[in-house]
Amino acid sequence: MRLRHSQLIARVLLITAVCLPLPACRAQAPKVIERDEWASVQFGGHRIGYAHFTTGSDTEGERAGLMRMGIKVTLRLSEMGLAVETEVTITQWIDPRTRRPVRIEAYLPAGDQPTHKVIEFGKAEATTTRAAYDGERAATVPIPDGPPLQGELQFLLEPPKEGETAFTFYNIMSDQFQQATTKIAAQDDGQWSVSGTFSAGAYTMALDKDGRFVQGTGLMGVRLVAASEEEARDLGTADYLPPLEFGIGAKVDRPLPPPERIRSLEAVITGLELPDGLPSIEGRQTPRNVDGGYDVEVTADDVRRHQGPALGFEVPDDLKALARSDRFLVSDDPAIVAAAKEAAGDKRDASRAAELLCAWVDRKLSFGGALDSARTAAEILSSGRGVCRDYAALYGAMARSLGIPTRICTGVVYAVDGFYLHSWAESWLGPENGWVPIDPTRSGRPVDATHLTFIRGGVESVWDVMQVVRDLSIDVRKVETN
Repeated sequence: MRLRHSQLIARVLLITAVCLPLPACRAQAPKVIERDEWASVQFGGHRIGYAHFTTGSDTEGERAGLMRMGIKVTLRLSEMGLAVETEVTITQWIDPRTRRPVRIEAYLPAGDQPTHKVIEFGKAEATTTRAAYDGERAATVPIPDGPPLQGELQFLLEPPKEGETAFTFYNIMSDQFQQATTKIAAQDDGQWSVSGTFSAGAYTMALDKDGRFVQGTGLMGVRLVAASEEEARDLGTADYLPPLEFGIGAKVDRPLPPPERIRSLEAVITGLELPDGLPSIEGRQTPRNVDGGYDVEVTADDVRRHQGPALGFEVPDDLKALARSDRFLVSDDPAIVAAAKEAAGDKRDASRAAELLCAWVDRKLSFGGALDSARTAAEILSSGRGVCRDYAALYGAMARSLGIPTRICTGVVYAVDGFYLHSWAESWLGPENGWVPIDPTRSGRPVDATHLTFIRGGVESVWDVMQVVRDLSIDVRKVETN
């Protein structure tokens, strides 16, 4: 599966970077809470890192008078049996009168060289500058109409106020504006509860009567617990390795057979909030609603067993949008068109072309973890490096350039001791084949029955899944192998 620590960090951030707006455009600047707080980051009873929050007001320089909020997360992970520490730093400045963000600056881990992102907010658009291993680029995103634009972590600046608020914020991962709703409620003991969604998913949080952080829980049970600086930074001895080689997932009670041998699987999934339910995929995934979750049967598939149709086949009207270029799957980009022609060669059978594209992507990209914003397929191709979502996006754009309707699947797949978040693709190969799953990060292998699909769509589905996964649990009831 080749997942990386970026996925773990993204899920930790959902607890430490919740987004709670307050009423905008007050006549007077608010009293800002001076905050210097630490928390221990925990998963499954193991200490895996620590977080440091700061809030205040800048008193000098070009941002004097602006409210400033900072978060720094340090995680210790294991890689090939060695301890690896990695950091995420996010700082944002907010206008105290309008409550609108002015600037966000972030350093995100992306291998040896962190990605540096700066977002500047104007009246009508946000401009993002990204500098990373694959160069520097800038882009603008229009600010949408709707709920007021707010800065993330904004509730930390003032004492909490009871109520429910809808707002718009800038998702630094997808480089898009996103709407969300949060709830702040007073508790009988004088503390406060906060719940809502953030760019990395759902969270709950407890604050004391003064609004100080007590604890928080996020995706897949990651917890932050308030601690002194000394306690938070204590991760044990230097050789202590949290059992998180592959990131955070849903552990299983007993190991499964090698995934490539699993022909069919039946499991009960809980901890998902899917408005439209778990996807039903003909011949592949059959879900059934049960109390609190889904009973699902999944069957393995392999593009190598399919044949036809000939490239240029007729695409139904309701699928034509999935055979055209979009924001990330830029199938009309000259470099993508050329790559697809090179990969497919003289093959005219769409199934064989899809198989060749999958293998070509796997050969051309080197795997490199990055907690980073979404990139277009052309940018992925140019960089020659990516994670599972990038492999799927590049394949998807190349397949669309050949007229094959293709979309991204995001869900989980089994590895070693549990199910972990993963992205792959699926292509519609004519009515005789239907939707066929294709996983470029596992080229040459079947898409085994441990690929459980949660969301199907564009590249955005990689972030959408963060909105629907809670404390995920997968109980495997039956496994059949070849």
